[in-house]
Amino acid sequence: MTRRLALFAIAFVLGCSSPDEPCVVADGIAGTWTYQATRESPVPGTIAGTLVIGSHGCIDFQGAMDVVETLATGETHRVTGPVSGTIDGELVRFEASLAGGAREHFARLVGDSLSGSWIEPDGTIPGSGEFGGRRQKQN
Repeated sequence: MTRRLALFAIAFVLGCSSPDEPCVVADGIAGTWTYQATRESPVPGTIAGTLVIGSHGCIDFQGAMDVVETLATGETHRVTGPVSGTIDGELVRFEASLAGGAREHFARLVGDSLSGSWIEPDGTIPGSGEFGGRRQKQN
């Protein structure tokens, strides 16, 4: 898992837009998303909630995350916090500042679907896992 995450991060950095390319606004990521994730280590668990992406610039964006984490021990935690990141075509990288820790997310955006890996090396409960989300349709 960690090796795959490291390879994805390297590919993302190498694939980022150069400063000479025209500005493309990050509209493709804006909206309200469901967020579902697994925690693989150190204690297995599930994470479910909402990711809202609002303001954005050329390739960067801002938002907020509100999730409930349920560990295999039965312990639950609600965590919320700001999100900031970048998008380059289909590749998305964002950091969610939750409960005193920073969760780095590396994902692929395809239409209304977002999926990838996350890692939190520090924080209340360090860990890593997979995540996915679906953009909610506007009424």
